[in-house]
Amino acid sequence: MSANDNTGTGAPPGEMVIRDVADDDQLCPQQDVGQGREDRPKGMMSFEHFKQIIDEVGPYLYELDMSNWGEPILNRELYRMIEYAHSYRIYVSFPANLNR
Repeated sequence: MSANDNTGTGAPPGEMVIRDVADDDQLCPQQDVGQGREDRPKGMMSFEHFKQIIDEVGPYLYELDMSNWGEPILNRELYRMIEYAHSYRIYVSFPANLNR
């Protein structure tokens, strides 16, 4: 991952979307994991992986959306992740379906 965006401008991102949960138990046919796509890893993002991403782009971000088709509340590290993002003064949102 690079701190630069893919628009060709070389500008760092201001907003980012992270899916911290890719849970095939949800079996949502609109979700890539629910479709059985093998190119999308299943499981929970670890705090360590999240920290690596935020350490790289955190200084440039002002907003982080943690929903992106997953159910963020299922990740036991969610509160720790939010706290870490807040240490960079990043606004965090995570709309949830509460479907479990």
